[in-house]
Amino acid sequence: TSDGLQAVYALSDVSDFGTAQQSIRTVFMLVDLRAMRQRPLTEPITTYVHPLQWTEDNSAILFTSTQNNGTWKVSLETGQLQKVAEAAFLGSIQE
Repeated sequence: TSDGLQAVYALSDVSDFGTAQQSIRTVFMLVDLRAMRQRPLTEPITTYVHPLQWTEDNSAILFTSTQNNGTWKVSLETGQLQKVAEAAFLGSIQE
């Protein structure tokens, strides 16, 4: 988060890499930087993801997925995934 108290990263497990049976399981992990603890934020999903940034209120993370086109949001409170745009979000413009 912008306050430096939490971090999120995506952890992927790839089985049978490079074969027709290749499978991907990705979970988002939430890290409490004060307590130095982490926990799974989401149930596993079957795609690679590209975390992008926090929402303005630090309540969610925006990410893209090449296999599930578009921009998605994962809620820190519930761990629920929600598609927020059909296009891939690349970032915000700073003035």
